[in-house]
Amino acid sequence: MAITRSSLGLAKASKSLAAAACGALALAALLAWRRARRARRWPPGSFGWPLIGQTIEYMKDPGAFRISRHAEHGGTFKTSLLFSPTVLISPIEANGKFFFSLKALGWPYWFKLVIGETALPMIEDPMHKRIRTLNGRAFIDAQLDSYLPQLQELTAKHLNLWAAGKRGQGQPCDLYFDIKLYAFDMAQTVILGVDMPVERADRLMRLFTTVTSGLKALIHVEIPGLLWHKVMSCRRQLVGEYQEVINTRREQLRLGSKPTSMLDIMLTADDVNGDVELQDFCIAMVFAGHDTTLATMQSTLYWLSKQPAVLAELRQEVLEAWDGSSQLTRETLGKVPKVRAFIQEVWRMTPPVVIASRRLEEESVIDGYVVPKGWKVNYSAALVGQKAEQPNEFRMGRYLDSSGHFVDQTFEPWNFGAFGGGSRMCVGYKFARDEMLVFMIQLLRHFSFTVASAQAVKFPFNYWRVSGTFSNCL
Repeated sequence: MAITRSSLGLAKASKSLAAAACGALALAALLAWRRARRARRWPPGSFGWPLIGQTIEYMKDPGAFRISRHAEHGGTFKTSLLFSPTVLISPIEANGKFFFSLKALGWPYWFKLVIGETALPMIEDPMHKRIRTLNGRAFIDAQLDSYLPQLQELTAKHLNLWAAGKRGQGQPCDLYFDIKLYAFDMAQTVILGVDMPVERADRLMRLFTTVTSGLKALIHVEIPGLLWHKVMSCRRQLVGEYQEVINTRREQLRLGSKPTSMLDIMLTADDVNGDVELQDFCIAMVFAGHDTTLATMQSTLYWLSKQPAVLAELRQEVLEAWDGSSQLTRETLGKVPKVRAFIQEVWRMTPPVVIASRRLEEESVIDGYVVPKGWKVNYSAALVGQKAEQPNEFRMGRYLDSSGHFVDQTFEPWNFGAFGGGSRMCVGYKFARDEMLVFMIQLLRHFSFTVASAQAVKFPFNYWRVSGTFSNCL
């Protein structure tokens, strides 16, 4: 039987295809083997359910979630949170230094939609470097000093309002909304430079609360009836309100008004790229200066109520440092090291923001485990606080030296994690401390209070929600 050239060609082609198929199968097997081998070197843990992973369990109590799994796995472990494979690393110093050297953010994409596309907490280099430099002008020492009179006036106003209400008549009340309005009023006045009627401030506060509730949303489609639709609708209204403030302040500055607020500093800068950056600045700064202040003030009242002897000691320090009526100055704030130490211990015991997140831009080895490129890495400020000696005891003496001077660990984020670290450290940490010092000094000098009940809140912010009474005492 004759063999034609065409049949020989077909035979050769078949052999080539078979060889290619075998090669492809071998390559696939090799890749699968390598992936399986690498997976064996991934951190221990479980990804949980498809897509949502262990998000729901985590959101119920992030602290308990982390602590139980760190104990189970002996440290660093993997999970899946907010639709992403995530590694929660153990809070040792080497891991802290590695984490704070990372620059790529690990927040879910919808956080940026809520807070702002150009907001400082949501952006990466090179824009982050430019915006941080721009925002940082509002927090230089001279500007911080200029905010003190407003902080003092607003604090006195709200503390007196609390004492005049039902809680001032000995009737325990939930202080959450009182403190929330105070923190929001502070943010609006100092950050935006506007003195709003109570009704408008309350309306904006409710809009803002709805907007930030979007951080917890798991479905991000604008369909009427869903949370996300309401969040985005309220955000558009909030942007409209802030644009009105921007236009008003811009015109006032043009007519010769003196810059007094953080927004004014931005409006007088030459390198702001349009009003969207200003709108996002307003939302981001109010977000940072409102919710964390609300959390810290409530936790402060809780921890003061737990330690009557410490409360008396702090009150005596304030009585010796301030006459109760003169303008609070930088010098006055420097005369209360115990109060400063107390606030820092509040932040250690109850950090408002318990987690920071980064995204790996290349495969890395953490605690001997391989963590693939693109995975999220989370580092916990709360667990950093647990590294202290007798971590569950509230001891403000941790931050006082033998001479009674305040010891600041702000720039040691692997020992004190409330403000983060590295290039993404909280740009307004000095302002946050000033807010709390002014609050504490006036509280201890003029008011007494009781905490009737307290409830631990774990997510999205970490604090003690308190109910109690308030009254003038001095």
